[in-house]
Amino acid sequence: MQRTMGNYNLGFKTIIATLGIILSLTGCSEHTKDSIKFVLNEFGFIHPKETTTELSLNRQEIEQEFSIAEYCKEEYDSIFILQPYYYTGKDEFKKLNMSNRLRSKCDYFINFEHFSTILFISNGKVKAYSVIERIDADFATMEIEKQHIFPFEQKFIMDKNRDVHIYNE
Repeated sequence: MQRTMGNYNLGFKTIIATLGIILSLTGCSEHTKDSIKFVLNEFGFIHPKETTTELSLNRQEIEQEFSIAEYCKEEYDSIFILQPYYYTGKDEFKKLNMSNRLRSKCDYFINFEHFSTILFISNGKVKAYSVIERIDADFATMEIEKQHIFPFEQKFIMDKNRDVHIYNE
């Protein structure tokens, strides 16, 4: 009987030691997780390499030219405008260098009539995005349906219905 109790104590100590090692290793991996921060916005988690950019286009005056660059703190090379119901199977969209997570978010956003999505591109990669409510600025105009990628400094103009058009001097 005493021999069995001794084996039991040895087995119990082994289990405790194993659990201690596992917990200390888990603590190390927690430290690694802390170095990767995610941003939480109203639509879910996004990776820091693809951050949301808030564009307060609801303050844009009508009949006044503007560029998206005026509303951004960061510099980008170009923007890609996705209107509602945009077909993401097009080659121009498929060729964009972005994460699968952001690609699926775009697939999600285009299903809502009251949103347009602007993708910000730098050095050939999508670095940020912004979801715009169409009541603030409606990018779903016929002109923009024909062309989706624009220089970052592209000038636009908003009419009295808040429809955004390409500004032609």
